[in-house]
Amino acid sequence: MGTSRVVPALLGLSAFAFYITWGASLSNGTLGRMLHIRGAAVPCIPGTHEPLRLRFTGIAPIDYWCTIMVLFFWEAVDGSHPATSMSGIYFLGQLVGIWTLVWVEGFRRGERHMVAKATLWALAMQNFTLACIGPIYFALHLEANHNVRAPAARQLRYLPWSMVLGYVVPSIMLGLPSPNVVSYPAQQATIALWTPFPVWVGLIHSLLSWCGGHIYNISPEPAAERSSKIYLHAARPVYLFAVIGSAIVHIGTVVTSLSTVVFPSLFVASAREALAPQTLLFPRNLLLESIGAGVLNFMQWDQLVGYAALWVWVLKITQEGGMRVQTKAALLWRALEMVVCVALLGPGGAAVLFVWRRDETVE
Repeated sequence: MGTSRVVPALLGLSAFAFYITWGASLSNGTLGRMLHIRGAAVPCIPGTHEPLRLRFTGIAPIDYWCTIMVLFFWEAVDGSHPATSMSGIYFLGQLVGIWTLVWVEGFRRGERHMVAKATLWALAMQNFTLACIGPIYFALHLEANHNVRAPAARQLRYLPWSMVLGYVVPSIMLGLPSPNVVSYPAQQATIALWTPFPVWVGLIHSLLSWCGGHIYNISPEPAAERSSKIYLHAARPVYLFAVIGSAIVHIGTVVTSLSTVVFPSLFVASAREALAPQTLLFPRNLLLESIGAGVLNFMQWDQLVGYAALWVWVLKITQEGGMRVQTKAALLWRALEMVVCVALLGPGGAAVLFVWRRDETVE
């Protein structure tokens, strides 16, 4: 499929995503519930009598958005909606691979301020959903890039550390239970701190790159730095980190969910229903009874559309990078490869593996 047809398809997915995530959340009452709590005389955290924190930075628009994010994610992080928590954990794992690809492909552009640009795109996808903003990024990427270009190796060396410190650690901190481990205000602050995590990844990456360049005096010539051999030497650990990170969460989630079918006696009835494959896979566009249920529906559509857009993009850039399919038999084999890889690694991990394979083919 040519770029002239792929780009409109991606933009169509983005438009559909806005309707099925934000639009559906408005119609099913999820956004209305959050705004009602936010506007109450004494706003409280859902399911508790604890006060909702309204001030984080002292900057009114940022504080308002942080409060909305606290309300949005609260019933996912407090465990009161196991299906929402499990879906969120799975999404966090797949995003390890997806964010890594966004960063690597951002570095590949070779432009000035590429760290800042990758950060801004990731920040937009984080706050306004992968499904809504991701297809726009993928479409613009396809329009702007028609050749595979190796990014500077030094830009990749610190990316796993930046992801761990800026994304993985804050994501783990989200799950610290309140009030047993952290206080209610502290957990709200953790959600607010996690929300702009692409900024922390970008800042940490810039800091580590600067320190590495000055402490170890790393200043190779641009041509040597961009050679395929040096690039692949730096990229392989990055890709491996992303594949393993996404695959671990994928396997854990799939095993847990399938266990409700294979070993139902291990679960109480409520957990068995909440963690069943059909509950985690299929969204319900109904009038939902709580914010947590609405967030589950939101995240399911975000993932379904986001993963579809991701794979349209991945298949296109791998095809342009030398993994062309010439016959129907080869097309079927490629489809089988994709299905098997997604089943074993998850959509994010499998996408990283395909792009990694593309880079090895180009080399």
